[in-house]
Amino acid sequence: MPRPQRAWRLCRPLVAIALVWGSASAAVGQPITTWLGAFGDWEVPANWSAGVPTAAHTAEIGGVVVFVNQPGGSCAQLLVGVDQGPPDAPFVNVFPGGSLSVGGLLHVAVSRESNFLQDGSVSAGELRLGSPFSGTLYHVLPGGELIAGSVHIGSTNPAETSNLLADGRVTITGSLFIEFGSGITVPGATFRVGTVPSDDVIVNGVFQYLGLGGAADVALTRFTMSPTGSLWTQITPLGISAIVVTGPAVLDGTLFINDAGAANGTYELLRANPLSGTFAGSQAPPDWSWRIEGNSLLLQKGSTPVEETSWSELKERYRP
Repeated sequence: MPRPQRAWRLCRPLVAIALVWGSASAAVGQPITTWLGAFGDWEVPANWSAGVPTAAHTAEIGGVVVFVNQPGGSCAQLLVGVDQGPPDAPFVNVFPGGSLSVGGLLHVAVSRESNFLQDGSVSAGELRLGSPFSGTLYHVLPGGELIAGSVHIGSTNPAETSNLLADGRVTITGSLFIEFGSGITVPGATFRVGTVPSDDVIVNGVFQYLGLGGAADVALTRFTMSPTGSLWTQITPLGISAIVVTGPAVLDGTLFINDAGAANGTYELLRANPLSGTFAGSQAPPDWSWRIEGNSLLLQKGSTPVEETSWSELKERYRP
């Protein structure tokens, strides 16, 4: 069963190439304040070239450690892992009680390996993790809350992997896109994506879901697995909460099932309206199978009357 690859890698010297990919640059006329110290607190004016960022500033952080300890941190854009600064990988830590509001783009690992850890509150109009030149690990701890308008994980370069580990509460009001080679892990059931039918979860990389039985279902608006994507899930003795898609879901790619002591029985992994497609392949213990019934993706441990789950396979098997 796959895991998202390590997101942290040796930094490569790069010169301004981050500006080639995406929108990782300050808006025209927008003031910029750059982190100066090796490590320290966000709210200390001396740590910034033009003072503590305000809602009008683009804040740029190079290879340093930045602590957000207090509520009320804000900026128009936050670019982490830009070329300037010491050669070390930057690390931003939002502590419990600290908060950071980014009106526009929060881009982690613009052009160098970066890490972002939050046990406090972070909001952003757009969250982008990684670039073709560097990967990142973004970890929302159990006490943290992330609210983002849209999230893009990874880049067109699968060798530079980025991963979002969501142990805390994550709400994405727009779309989620996972590039090939990168991934997202959702151990809990406090994960929400989408508010209108046009919002998508598109998985080209790895979507790991470890939803615990008895917890609230994970809510998505639309869900699309591409041929390169994989859905990895773990079933414990507590069972699993369903991924509920209020709109359509399309399945492709590979399904991975890990048995962590689950009892024999049937488990609903995903429900959509409608559910179409089928996984191109799967990897599971010998006593596990999967099938589609109506608009539900069901996992079965133990004996089941239907072992093949692709209707095309069934028709071929029972062809007169």
